[in-house]
Amino acid sequence: MSSRRTSASPTRGLRSTGTSPCSAPRSCSTPIVTDDGRIGHVELAVGGGRWMMSAEFASAGVAAPDASRGAAVSLHLEVDDVDALCERVVAAGVVLDRGPEDSPPAGRVAVFRDPFGHRWFLNQPLD
Repeated sequence: MSSRRTSASPTRGLRSTGTSPCSAPRSCSTPIVTDDGRIGHVELAVGGGRWMMSAEFASAGVAAPDASRGAAVSLHLEVDDVDALCERVVAAGVVLDRGPEDSPPAGRVAVFRDPFGHRWFLNQPLD
């Protein structure tokens, strides 16, 4: 058995909101913009996690979440300070769905939907 670690890097479809997907994360690649002005590809990273995003492309089967339905996927991000990140999220105009709160044994948690409709679960392990 190999000791190589496997990781998954999700790709998210974005519905245009007039908000840059790079406005909140700390690390963002230079977006590849298509001739019609849509984001064709961008990579973002926070801590050890990274993901890719693009605008909706029906021809490639890429769609943003349907806001009228519940989330099919939650993006889990372990952070050093849930409260500080929640302050930044709220300052950007996002409403928290839950927390921040202590939720043993998970730790300090918070949940929100970003402006593109994706559900985020933030987790800070408790000491």
